Amino acid sequence: MSAKLLTLSNPFEDAERIANYVREGRFQRSLSLLTAATSIVSGLEVAYEHYRGSYSRRVMYTPVILSGVLAIAGIAAFFSRRAARTVLRLAAFVTLVDALVGFYFHARGVARDDHWLARLLPPRAGRELISEEQDVREGKFQRQVAIITGVSALLSGFEAYYSHYKNNFRYKAQWSPILSSFGVSRFA
Repeated sequence: MSAKLLTLSNPFEDAERIANYVREGRFQRSLSLLTAATSIVSGLEVAYEHYRGSYSRRVMYTPVILSGVLAIAGIAAFFSRRAARTVLRLAAFVTLVDALVGFYFHARGVARDDHWLARLLPPRAGRELISEEQDVREGKFQRQVAIITGVSALLSGFEAYYSHYKNNFRYKAQWSPILSSFGVSRFA
């Protein structure tokens, strides 16, 4: 495959270039770097928001720490297929579990009892978190969830495309997760 850029003047040639990019593993390497970059940005955003809450709960440190771990894993996965299959998957799984715990706490308006993960972190400091309920009432939380859902759906669509591309789209039904993910990301 040549190093030509996509021209958009010949969609079939561009599609073939993209297919080669996916087939050769370059797409996955790009996704690893994208994971690292978005993890850093997300970690900074969470660090700022939790700083505003004075890190009143120890569990508020976990997404900040895990964003750094996920960024390092994404960079390692860019350079090593083995790291992509092991370290990146593990870091992503732990981050997902932590995100679900965080979603639970935010949906509850920040729980008053400590989570077991919080015991692993430094002691509680500062004042209590004011209230995330106001963000929920004003729609800020819903907008953030919609953006995250859209990006996740789009990336899931790319992953489904790659997986089904390897099977040459033997069944027409293999297009359904791809089309639905792009539909979800469009409306999110």
